[in-house]
Amino acid sequence: MANNLGIHVVAEGVETIRQVYFLRQRGCGVAQGYLISRPIPAVQLEQWLKPQHAENPL
Repeated sequence: MANNLGIHVVAEGVETIRQVYFLRQRGCGVAQGYLISRPIPAVQLEQWLKPQHAENPL
């Protein structure tokens, strides 16, 4: 419904690949949660976001 209304959706609390597949099947392409990364300090996040680290997730 949100996609039909032009609302950007972010799924929170994603912890399993099965949840990712479920979300993709329903048109949700953005997620956050422990599957993507555990909480990290801001300094570590800055390093992770740099181009040389972008292909190597935590």
